[in-house]
Amino acid sequence: MYISRWMILAFFLAQLAVTIVSADEDDPSGWVEARHNILLDFDLEKSPLQIKTDSADGSKHQMDLALFDDDENDAGGLFIDFSSPPSYKLYSCMESMAEFPSTLPAGANKVWTITLATEEDKRRFVINCNNKEVLNVVLSDTTCSNSKWKTDWTKRVTLIYFEPGAEIDPPRAADFYREAPCLAGNYETESGCQQCGENTYSGNGASSCSSCPDGKTSTAGSTSEADCEEVEKQKYSGAVFNSLSGIIMTFTSLLTLLICHC
Repeated sequence: MYISRWMILAFFLAQLAVTIVSADEDDPSGWVEARHNILLDFDLEKSPLQIKTDSADGSKHQMDLALFDDDENDAGGLFIDFSSPPSYKLYSCMESMAEFPSTLPAGANKVWTITLATEEDKRRFVINCNNKEVLNVVLSDTTCSNSKWKTDWTKRVTLIYFEPGAEIDPPRAADFYREAPCLAGNYETESGCQQCGENTYSGNGASSCSSCPDGKTSTAGSTSEADCEEVEKQKYSGAVFNSLSGIIMTFTSLLTLLICHC
């Protein structure tokens, strides 16, 4: 049977395409294409969610993320409009859009890290953008104008859903998602997660550690700027501790002498 060079070339290109697709599916960094209009398994209680976007401020692109429990009941959600400045809304909590309380990092390429945590009987929702905390809210009657937060946001989130939105106007912003590889106090490297050093801190899913403000220090593995303390405060705490230690030692010595002379 005659096999032309074109047939051989076509076969080679087909094999190459399969290899490229397989390599992309086995992305060692864990990023997966954010498929829209389909329920995706994701335990937000177990691991923070990271989402990649490349939408510039003012582009009017939108990221629409719905959260559900095992029974596919509403469990909250997040909507981000890439207006100028970008605004957000928490489903079943807020009635209208609001600007982020902190300025977002510059540039179109962003990695959003979304954390939902339970602290005693409270639910905390945190968003980090490119290693910067831009939202940190405890869901309550004070922070939520929609009373549905009590029923929706208290459910365990095990499913996520990227709303399809319009194909052209406005485009969907979410490109890829994954579990955040590193927890707060650590940062991602090619060899794995590494602990942040002294005088730095990081939130969940960080790719680098942030430095404490001038005049403040922190211990290794710190998880937020709140862990950074003023140097003078630390010196004062240390001085007080040393003074108390000296007083205790002196008192112990005197007590020993008194017992011996009795």
